[in-house]
Amino acid sequence: MKKNIIIKEDQIDRRLDNFLFSQFRTVPKSLFYRLIRKKFIRVNNKRTKACYKLQLQDEIRLPQILIDEAAPKQHSEKLLEKLLHSVLYENQNLLILNKPQGLAVQGGSNLTYNLIDTLTKDRELYLVHRLDRHSSGCLILAKNHQTTKDLQQLFINNQIQKTYLTLCYGKLIKQKVQKKIGTDIIDGKKRAIISENGKEAISEFEPVKYYAKINATLTKVKITHGRM
Repeated sequence: MKKNIIIKEDQIDRRLDNFLFSQFRTVPKSLFYRLIRKKFIRVNNKRTKACYKLQLQDEIRLPQILIDEAAPKQHSEKLLEKLLHSVLYENQNLLILNKPQGLAVQGGSNLTYNLIDTLTKDRELYLVHRLDRHSSGCLILAKNHQTTKDLQQLFINNQIQKTYLTLCYGKLIKQKVQKKIGTDIIDGKKRAIISENGKEAISEFEPVKYYAKINATLTKVKITHGRM
């Protein structure tokens, strides 16, 4: 792994910390901030800040401790082949695939493989949004920083529609649910909860089919604001 990184045209205007996070996904964020604060990470051989906006041909110097911390990525050729066969659309700027259920989008503890590390084995891709590990469906990946920013802005402006198909307990009716969703630590894990201090979320529920034997409704859920 190289000790220096030269900034390319599609990487300009990115914050130094966010750029490093995307390059070294297995490294704790706290280590980056500590190395920047102690001057071990420099840009153009000068002390810098985490919020520094990168410019064309900037040279980032990386300390050996960071390179050592960056654990080798693990790949599964079988998984890579499966993901490549799941591609629904691709052009020079983006890629859309059908993420399989059970596969985490990014790495984490106790995970051997994940989608982004498998697909970036020999090319650069950037996450535009995320899907939960146990959800399947369309996932958009950008091939450059500008496309990433443009697509994320479309999500922010609700110009991209997110629709889920889910099996819900009970017999549901068509309705719009508006709640404030926050997070809390439950059983040692971060969970979403309804909270007055949370962010507003609006979801529209439309029943597709009711299964009386199991008292469950196949439901189409459209997220118009926030999370489901």
